[in-house]
Amino acid sequence: MHKRQWENYYPLQNLLTLSLDSPSGFRGSAHRHAPEQKHTICPDWSKTSPGFIAGDVPAGVWKVTISVHCVITPDCSYELTVRGTGR
Repeated sequence: MHKRQWENYYPLQNLLTLSLDSPSGFRGSAHRHAPEQKHTICPDWSKTSPGFIAGDVPAGVWKVTISVHCVITPDCSYELTVRGTGR
């Protein structure tokens, strides 16, 4: 019976998690299978991506961690682009 349970996980997909820390501390993480993702961090709860904490976006060094949980394709890459309003 347990040998058949692996079929419940099809189709298998790559899984990378993006975690974010601001100069003030942990701001959240995105644990999703989507091959392309866009996340927003801002003071407004309604515009902040699920999994992240809304609040001030202070200047300073932010830390992005990309954790690799599962890679099943021959190639797996990522591109990280950070944009700000400069306010």
